[in-house]
Amino acid sequence: GVLQYLSLERIQQEYNKLLMSSHPSMGLKFLLELNALIRPLETLATCPQRLDFHPEGNVMNHTLLVVDLAALCKDKTSWPLAFMWSALLHDIGKTIELSGNVSTSYTNEGKLLGHINIGATLIDEAAEQLNIKGEVPLVLEHIILSHHGVPEFGSAVLPRIAEAYVVHEVDDLDSRLNMLGDSLATIDGGEFSLKLPGFDGRTFYKIKGTK
Repeated sequence: GVLQYLSLERIQQEYNKLLMSSHPSMGLKFLLELNALIRPLETLATCPQRLDFHPEGNVMNHTLLVVDLAALCKDKTSWPLAFMWSALLHDIGKTIELSGNVSTSYTNEGKLLGHINIGATLIDEAAEQLNIKGEVPLVLEHIILSHHGVPEFGSAVLPRIAEAYVVHEVDDLDSRLNMLGDSLATIDGGEFSLKLPGFDGRTFYKIKGTK
């Protein structure tokens, strides 16, 4: 592919510029069309998710929405670039946790480890291969390990870095907005939705006259 003609340093520079833009999803979609995504990301487009929590579809669709939401918050963080890389890679472990192009099934690794722990391991392995030392891999691993917020929802640890907390909130917001939008699209104004599992079984009212 295109990437074989570029050095790792050049690829990282281009991704850094892309992630620091106002709409990173545009650049990522372009790279996807060119078949020029870095290896861990290229499989996200064929990686399914549970549609009750992610009606937007595959992991790539979710990731594109998350990075654009994260871009709105990045200047509020102390380390915007690390924050944006974390938003991009937060669900990278799902490429090993899940299998199937249409319906979701869990691999043995997924059942035994979960995508959060798998993702942190992938970051650790990549950092070792690329000889990246210092706090960068530590910060990225912590953000991935904590991005579900609390242990009850699968987090290995609680967010203890500001960027980790914001990635968790952005990830959760995207999931909830998509659940709401998907449910409200099936009813008319003036009606209530079905009970939504992501909202403790609450129903939501659709305002009259809205789409």
